[in-house]
Order: sequence, then C-alpha cells, then structure tokens
Amino acid sequence: MPYSLKLDIVKKSYPSSRLPILKDFHLDIEDQQFVTILGSSGCGKSTLLRMIAGIDNNYNGEIWVENRLVKSPSDDCSIVFQELRLFPWMSVKENILFALKKQKDGHEELLRILKLFDLEEYSNVFPGNLSGGMSQKLALARALINIPNLLLLDEPFSSLDYITKIRLQNDLINDLNKLKTTVLMVTHDIEEAVFVSDKVIIVSYCPSKVIKIFNVDLPKPRNRSSKEFLIVYQKVLDCMLEVLHMN
Repeated sequence: MPYSLKLDIVKKSYPSSRLPILKDFHLDIEDQQFVTILGSSGCGKSTLLRMIAGIDNNYNGEIWVENRLVKSPSDDCSIVFQELRLFPWMSVKENILFALKKQKDGHEELLRILKLFDLEEYSNVFPGNLSGGMSQKLALARALINIPNLLLLDEPFSSLDYITKIRLQNDLINDLNKLKTTVLMVTHDIEEAVFVSDKVIIVSYCPSKVIKIFNVDLPKPRNRSSKEFLIVYQKVLDCMLEVLHMN
C-alpha cells in the first residue's frame, strides 16, 4: 500500500520556549485513508498541520507528501483551518474559484464541486448570509476544488452544534469516498474521531509524540449507538485518560 504522508519529525520548538512541542513524532499514513490525531488542547495538533502544509518549516526532521519533500505549500495538499478564512466580499462560487488552478476548466470544476457539496442554490450567496454548516461546506469545497492528494482538517466541526456536526460528518465521508482523497484531521472529540476515521492516533502532551494507534475496522456508515462502536469509543477514551494521567 503506497503512503500519502510520512512524518519523521525530530523536534519542533517555539522560539519563545525551550521545551519542544513535538519530539520524535513519526507516522506513516496510507493512501486514501482517513486518519485522525487525538490530543488535548495545546499539544501541537494545529502546529503539526501547518508543518505538513508547508506553512511552518522551522523544525528538525522531514515530512513527505507522496514523493515530495515538503518545503513550501503545494497544490497536492489542502488545509481547512479552524477559522474558515472565507472571503466575505466574494460569493460562494467566487470563493471556490479563487482556489482553482488556473489551467483547469473553471466552469466544469465549479459545477462538479457545487453539486458534490449541495451548494448549487447558494452559488451567488455571500458567506455572511450562510449558516455555520453551509459555511463549513464552502470551506471544504474550496479545499477540494483541485482534488488534492492530501486534505488536512483542523477541528473543522468544533464550532457547530451537535446535530449539524453529525450531518456534516456523514456528508464529508460520502464526499471523500467519491474523491478518493487521503485525509488527516486533528480533533479532541473522541466520538467524532471514531465515527469518521480508519485510524485514530493518540498523541501525548508536550512534547507530543505518537502514543497509540487504533485501527477502526467498523463498516461505514457507522452507528454511534451500536455495541461495536461503543467498544471502540471506550478503548480510545481509556487510552486518552491514561495519557492525561501521564501528564
């Protein structure tokens, strides 16, 4: 199985602190997997995503996306931040087209992504007139317009109410199955991680490193109230509690 992402991070520190936030962080992610990193707030999850995206290069180690050594941002990797960073003066379609590679047929690609995310009726609407869920869909559509090899998600549903979050998690899984994109998401929501992921990675607090990898072999779509789901949930929760006790 080919790998979409290989992380060999020796150390990552902030200039204002002598204590590294990441140390000996090693991880391989297989092609077309949905992998979630679970960790407590402040353990460097968002920093890790910025490093993978090529936004932050101030660390010791190597990061590979497919056969590319990451040195700077690239079209083969897209990221959705916690803050959606939509352009309020642009309509839905203009926000999406802004991210499109210039060599692509904008009309065909726009129609494809609007349909995929059920945004056709909102193409001329501005972000300020969208609900939180629709704004999240727009941010995901913009990130996926070029069908990247790797999609990075920084707690994408953390600001949404529970019902909207559940609905968008289902939509995201369905959409990504069609696009066959590898996904790395960071979150501190255990239920979310078990529901969407093929693998759940537990990381320690600073300095962060991989503590445990859970393979989630449950069939999709998943039933959050099923016995099988709750067993996996409890195992992940127990491991998280052990990690917190270690700190």
